[in-house]
Amino acid sequence: MADDDEMTPGPGPTPTGTATATVDPAPQPGRTGRRSTEFVLGAGVVVLLIVALAAGLVFTSVRLHNADTNAGKLRQAEAVDAARTSSLAAAETYAVEIASYNYKTLSAGFAAVTAHSTPSFTKTFQKSSALLEPVLTKYKAVAKATVVAAGLTSCTTQQAVAVVLLNQTVTNTAQKKGPTTDESRVSMTLVHEGGHWMIDQVKLL
Repeated sequence: MADDDEMTPGPGPTPTGTATATVDPAPQPGRTGRRSTEFVLGAGVVVLLIVALAAGLVFTSVRLHNADTNAGKLRQAEAVDAARTSSLAAAETYAVEIASYNYKTLSAGFAAVTAHSTPSFTKTFQKSSALLEPVLTKYKAVAKATVVAAGLTSCTTQQAVAVVLLNQTVTNTAQKKGPTTDESRVSMTLVHEGGHWMIDQVKLL
């Protein structure tokens, strides 16, 4: 009996249709970190730009508001300065007109005063002048006034109060020794109406 040959297994059939698994490569930590950093930096820059822009707009708005406020205050101050100059000049002129008269031209003199007077002062002045006119005419009275000094006690663009110091030289037939010169002070209240300063009140101090 022949010895059984030792059986050596041969190569088996090659399998067909075997599926091959694909494994994605592991993410690279370095690249992911860079992208995250780039995103954070980009977002941070945008936020900073927005904050800077907002701050700039607020600062500009405040500056413009302050500029408008300062310009308004400057215009108001200039208007008051102009009112002080014009009202004081008017007070001096009007005080001289009131304190000066000539019996030959009383009507014209009185009319000059009422031409720049408020209705209330016009009424008061006309009553007084009506009483004085016969006396001034009888004694042929003449008065000439000059301003010694003048100043404002208060002033706005609408109203001013001035004090005027006057020298008044008076001549009339009742004075046997000739002309006399007297000093007087008057307080005059002016109001600004129709682009002009008008006499509203006069007091002898």
